[in-house]
Amino acid sequence: MNLCTEISYGSLIKREQELCGDKVELFQGEDETILVLSDGLGSGVKANILATLTSRIIMTMLLGGTSIDEVVETIVNTLPICKERGVAYSTFTILRVKADGTAYLVEYDNPDMILVRNGEEYFLEKEKMILHGKEIQEANFKLLPGDICVLMSDGVVLAGPNQFVRFGWKRENVVNFIYENISLNDSAFAIKKKVLEECDKRYLGNIRDDSTVAICKLQHESRTNMMIGPPLDTKDDIKIVEKFMDTYGKKIICGGRTSRIVGSVIGKKVSLLKTEDIIDTPPMALIEGIDLVTEGIVTISNAVEIIKEIDEISTFEYDKMSNSENGAERLVWFLMEGGTHITVFMGRANNVAHDSNKGIEFGQKIRLVEELADNLKKQHKRVTIYYC
Repeated sequence: MNLCTEISYGSLIKREQELCGDKVELFQGEDETILVLSDGLGSGVKANILATLTSRIIMTMLLGGTSIDEVVETIVNTLPICKERGVAYSTFTILRVKADGTAYLVEYDNPDMILVRNGEEYFLEKEKMILHGKEIQEANFKLLPGDICVLMSDGVVLAGPNQFVRFGWKRENVVNFIYENISLNDSAFAIKKKVLEECDKRYLGNIRDDSTVAICKLQHESRTNMMIGPPLDTKDDIKIVEKFMDTYGKKIICGGRTSRIVGSVIGKKVSLLKTEDIIDTPPMALIEGIDLVTEGIVTISNAVEIIKEIDEISTFEYDKMSNSENGAERLVWFLMEGGTHITVFMGRANNVAHDSNKGIEFGQKIRLVEELADNLKKQHKRVTIYYC
């Protein structure tokens, strides 16, 4: 089974600022993943510009095959000088992971990356070097399946209620928090959410410095497969259902008619779940061999709205979704936690249940599923839609 990276990152913006002074750039290809986290000097617009310039220059040059020596020289010679402090740079961390787990790390003045292996910190051997007057740390190492890399800006380790609390959260305390609160089964998204939420608590909601966390988790490729709507031609029902069932990974069915077709083809009963009254979302169902069965367009529409706001949902509320009686919440949890790749079997058959105008109904469904895919991609899920 192929190895791949699972990525998630997010930021807390300094109080009274509209723009974050930290910036993350991501390249996620078939053969490698590159993460660049840059922290611009100061805060607000100027810091955002510095961080954006730094991260984008680094990413562009690395993808062009430029050496780290040339990258640093370019950064030093490109960024403007701060008149007040006499420095001209953004700090940065670069993590480059190949498809086989071979990794390369470069750090310049950001907190040291945390590497978690089997629930404990794994200490990397790093080499220090001076490039164009700047002290750089670098490490070459091999990531194993399940390894978690935590990149962060200094706002995280400085987190505290006010400027009089020296040293803030401290890196070693971040490590201890991860030991105590992160499960090896947590997704990169869940880990990022937990660390940022704790950071916010330590600031008492009064963020004194831009704080960014980027998570890179190496794992075996895992898949979630969704079937939404029947195939265009009823003659293809058996073929498509068999293809769906033969696909590796978790299986989700959205739509009453679709669930009845699948149940008929695989010879399993469709049982409606008895749940508490939920006004907005229709009830779920059960089919033996299927991980989740929900209603179609209404549930998916509600799921899209939840995913749009997923970063604002508390860890407590997010964890509750795993056992929620709300089909939309359960669907979101499966999509976020169920794997690195999501394949949607998008049936093109018309459904007159919602609208007498079949063309409008189908067009709405297509747009809704594409919106769902777009929002999942924003969370760095690899999504493929297979029209049938």
